[in-house]
Amino acid sequence: MRRGTRLLLILIILIVILSGVAYLFMNTDVLSSIIGGRQEPEIPMTQVVALAKTIEAGGQVSADALTLVSLPTAQVSGDLVVDPNLVVGKYAIVTLSQGVTITQNMVSDKPVMQNSSTGQIDAAAVIPPRIGCCGDPYRKA
Repeated sequence: MRRGTRLLLILIILIVILSGVAYLFMNTDVLSSIIGGRQEPEIPMTQVVALAKTIEAGGQVSADALTLVSLPTAQVSGDLVVDPNLVVGKYAIVTLSQGVTITQNMVSDKPVMQNSSTGQIDAAAVIPPRIGCCGDPYRKA
């Protein structure tokens, strides 16, 4: 009986070891982590301009209010701004919240006349200041 017990014990140990090896080969995640990790396909990324802080409607965009974020190239549309210099000094048409990526139609070269938050027209933002006596463009000669 001793010999039979010993043979049975060796058989059980062999079955456990073979089961473990079979599990490793069937489960690719475990196998790949042992071998050196599965290589994920590299996703091409593009940097686009986003806001580091909120800019109110009519407010001027400054360089410190901008940041660059990486997005997968497949998700970047043609109207997203990729160069911060293209929007610095422009005016926000609507309130731009922190973290939002900027598109071309969110900013304007000219100040916005109507404040979207109050609904009031801010004509002073678009009318040039009056120049004194001789340089007055509104003075008739």
